Amino acid sequence: MKKKIDIEKWERKEIYRFFKEYDEPYYGITVDLECSAAYDYAKSNKISFFLYYIYLVLRQ
Repeated sequence: MKKKIDIEKWERKEIYRFFKEYDEPYYGITVDLECSAAYDYAKSNKISFFLYYIYLVLRQ
C-alpha cells in the first residue's frame, strides 16, 4: 500500500533531506560473525543456511 508523505510535516524530514543529497544514500557494515552453530544446525536439518541465517537476523 502506497501512502504519500507530507515532507514538511514528517518528523524525519531532516534525516531524509540529509541523505537525499548523497549520490548514493546507502551505507554498509562489515563484521566478522561466528555462525558455526547456525551453520551446523542448518546442515544437520537439511535446510538452507542462507535462509536460516536471514531468518535469524531479521527476527525480533
